[in-house]
Amino acid sequence: SLCTDIGRNRTSCLSWVAAFQMLLVGIWNGGLSDEAVEEMANSNLHVMRFLGLSLEDEVADHSVLSRSRTRLTIAAWVGMAYWSKSITKFSGSMLL
Repeated sequence: SLCTDIGRNRTSCLSWVAAFQMLLVGIWNGGLSDEAVEEMANSNLHVMRFLGLSLEDEVADHSVLSRSRTRLTIAAWVGMAYWSKSITKFSGSMLL
């Protein structure tokens, strides 16, 4: 999970799946800012349901979402590099 200190001895955490879902909410709603996604997750029942939250659940702070975007982007690039390397190896072995 992704966690960040949000002050006053409080920590906000988000699972990888929830981070990805929140990023999708922002994209599907016209490229919302992280703050707007956080607000939408706190106030829109459809978004809460999509994220698997109940009315009593706390939504992760927008700074956690920002950090998760960076980490997910890095993970995607590493994954694509690995996949590309595997395909190149496989293609090379097919030529023999």
